[in-house]
Amino acid sequence: MGLFHRLETMGCEVWPSPYFVASVDVTSWRDSRRDAYRLHIKDAFWETLSWGITTGVLKRLFRNIDPEALALATEQRPSRLVELAEPFVSKHTNWLVLLGVGKIADFIENGVHGVISAVAVHCMVGVAIDTVLPLVRNTYPDIPVVTLTYGGTEGPAQHVRLETFVHTVLERSKHRGNDADGTA
Repeated sequence: MGLFHRLETMGCEVWPSPYFVASVDVTSWRDSRRDAYRLHIKDAFWETLSWGITTGVLKRLFRNIDPEALALATEQRPSRLVELAEPFVSKHTNWLVLLGVGKIADFIENGVHGVISAVAVHCMVGVAIDTVLPLVRNTYPDIPVVTLTYGGTEGPAQHVRLETFVHTVLERSKHRGNDADGTA
């Protein structure tokens, strides 16, 4: 059974991250600034132009979508994700780590009751993000944040970690007097 389905059957609402869209946006935004800093003007120009065109097209596409639905489907600006990640990692860190940490902070800032960082076995980015999570937990002590590693089969320990996480999220949600559970 997939993670999202399992969480939903356990009583959670799942907010998946639009990770691919965010990664393209952050990469273009960051590369254009890096190229400009290194005085690679031609590369900076093309990166900025492509990012600007993509952003413009998205704005036109989103113009006719209900604002409430759009708020659920759009990603933070790259500069905001970097800003959210900077208390935990350097803005010069690997962009995948920066994005992952920024998204975790973004979910928390948007009111989720818990965050799962689901990573593949041997994923170096996932391991790097996991090393930062103690700092995130110290900053947001009321929000459970856990890393779950997947890769073929899950053993009993993985099931126990997930069940413990969900139990903690649901209990904290009840104490807050909320009916909706936000789990990313």
